[in-house]
Amino acid sequence: MRFLMVLTAVLCALSVRAQTSAVLKPDLVHFKARMDNVKATFGPADPVAHVGAGGILEANSLDCFGNALQKPGDPFSNIKIDNPLTGPFYIDGAEPGDTLVVHILDLQVDGTQGVGTFGPGFGAANSTHYTPMLEKEQLPERAWYYPIDVERKMITFQALDSNFKVQFPMHPFLGCIGVAPANGEARSSIVPAEFGGNMDAPEVSAGNTLYLPVDDAVRIAVTEMVRWVHREYGLSELDAYELFSKVGRLHLTEMVDPNYVVVASMDKKYLPVKK
Repeated sequence: MRFLMVLTAVLCALSVRAQTSAVLKPDLVHFKARMDNVKATFGPADPVAHVGAGGILEANSLDCFGNALQKPGDPFSNIKIDNPLTGPFYIDGAEPGDTLVVHILDLQVDGTQGVGTFGPGFGAANSTHYTPMLEKEQLPERAWYYPIDVERKMITFQALDSNFKVQFPMHPFLGCIGVAPANGEARSSIVPAEFGGNMDAPEVSAGNTLYLPVDDAVRIAVTEMVRWVHREYGLSELDAYELFSKVGRLHLTEMVDPNYVVVASMDKKYLPVKK
């Protein structure tokens, strides 16, 4: 998914030194992330800037592909770093054993579109030695571009193989931007009519599997959901997979013998009108 964000944070090392320096006028540090200064890992990297304890940092991030995919047709070979990192930043006065507290003062989306991709060998649509999935032969690279409505905090999914569009909420958080509703709450799954459920319910669950190992149980559940959406609502399998990757839910509901029960579900409000 392609998103940019601007982050402003208050940085405080919880120690006597930090508390003393925090009473002074806080410094303001600006840092602009670009492909020539982002990192793939922080381990061996030198600090890109120093921030005093109690200071304010204003910085941005690049999207998960380093802004390499901007329009349909851009090749994946343009991608130099996956999930580039902004920083690291050195907190002056902090020492080993101190606790670093970050207060987010402002968080904004710094862009007008996102991007979601499918790549061969990556994701639940690809096969393993145990579970053949959607691919009968290796599936091609594909990219979906998502216009962002910053004012309404909504993002639009456009199917590649049909005219179907749907909007869903955008939920920003540090490290990435999530576009799907939260998945942490407990939920009951509704099984479609063909599986004995009630199709008037707001949520459908078409992928329900008992299998071992757990990663293949997940693959089976996702594939069953994707094939059901394709069959019942007419989206292509890859469009259905991309849509599920944004608004779908996966529930690990049981572990038996020790097989795993995994349920794939999604809200029907994000599906096309059933033909």
